[in-house]
Amino acid sequence: MTGLLLVSTVLYYYSVFRVRRKPFNDPDILLRSKSGTPAKRLVACIGDSNTHGNSGFNYVSWLKTNLESSGLEFCNAGYNSDLAWNVLQRLDRVTALNPEYIIIMVGTNDVVASLSRESAESYMQKKNLPQQPNSVFFIDSYRSMIDRIRAECNARIAIVSIPVIGENPGSVANQKAAAYNTKLQDLTYEYGLDYLSVFEEQIAYLRKQGVDPRKGTAEESFPITRAMMMRYILGISWDKISSVHGLYLTTDKLHMNSTGGKMITSRIEHFLARSEELRIGTVN
Repeated sequence: MTGLLLVSTVLYYYSVFRVRRKPFNDPDILLRSKSGTPAKRLVACIGDSNTHGNSGFNYVSWLKTNLESSGLEFCNAGYNSDLAWNVLQRLDRVTALNPEYIIIMVGTNDVVASLSRESAESYMQKKNLPQQPNSVFFIDSYRSMIDRIRAECNARIAIVSIPVIGENPGSVANQKAAAYNTKLQDLTYEYGLDYLSVFEEQIAYLRKQGVDPRKGTAEESFPITRAMMMRYILGISWDKISSVHGLYLTTDKLHMNSTGGKMITSRIEHFLARSEELRIGTVN
């Protein structure tokens, strides 16, 4: 029994190591390798684990593979479990790269942290938050991010809506995510930024599937550890893990499979294509 427990512990921490491993195009790595001067126009993607990409579909890697021939380079500035406030604290490493574009997708953990007192206390401790997470703290952090980006570089900014949390469109988590996204949309109007409506597309997709409201609720625990070990110990693909869990867009109700992830990439790809056309003057 002791031996089995030891093996299980080793496998668990190996999976955690894989999930936490930095992307090869992390801002710190790019700053060291390129002295802050990328050869191509840089697209910096900032966010939490859905951007970090080790817990599900890696949309930044997909964009790099499919778009780098167009003269764009991609930076992955995602970090697991981050809230908007945490992203704000490490923003200088991104602006130091002087990116052409900055894509921000963060807020999943802000919503999850607000679901219960226990969740709030857990996030406050592990992420060193200066206050209890709520929608005002979220938007204030986002506003500070935008102000700092504008002060420190000339990047064009796009804000991606918070993706679905669980796969029940009517869950408390998704109702909160919708409310947070409405505030984000208002913020983009105020600043004249692009709002990429991923959440709205995902909710519409789930409703078309006739998702059983008893499944995918965020009020029950996320099978994150199980998904992580299935991927990194058993070598099962993220899409297969999603299927095993009976999910449509996510692997574990929180991180994207390829269907959910490509809803993100399609919105970003359209934003970049339109922006590049405007930059070279091919759009009137």
